[in-house]
Amino acid sequence: MYKNASLWAGGFFLLFSLLFFSASFGYSYQSRLGNGIGPGFLPFWLSLFMLIFSVLYLGYAITKERIDFSTVLPDKEGLKNTGLIFLYMIIFTAIVEYAGFVIATSLMLFLMFSGYLRWYYNVIVSLGTSVLLYWIFAILLSVPLPVSMFGW
Repeated sequence: MYKNASLWAGGFFLLFSLLFFSASFGYSYQSRLGNGIGPGFLPFWLSLFMLIFSVLYLGYAITKERIDFSTVLPDKEGLKNTGLIFLYMIIFTAIVEYAGFVIATSLMLFLMFSGYLRWYYNVIVSLGTSVLLYWIFAILLSVPLPVSMFGW
């Protein structure tokens, strides 16, 4: 029972959906502007459906499905890659306010792709992706992003 990953996943999603279901009652179900739906409509119904499906999945996990943790958990290389991604996100968070979005994103992507691409492809992909993301969010969608002293 303790080694059944599907049972643990079903229990996690059950608790998660219960938390969001109870939090959805803190929002108004109807709009203040009239008879339209309010901000509580979507959280209520999504968490209710998630609650129902997690109970169904728990029943399925108890009766039929048994997934061992050893088949789900990453190996040594996967744990190393996961740890490195968290490290890169911490570095990104630490420097984005000072270096700006484009430079911080380029550095994070360069570090993430190193070892998988040749360095010159890595530079092109990292810079291109970060400039494209900056253009989409800052220019097209007018989302305020951190900028460097150069204005980008």
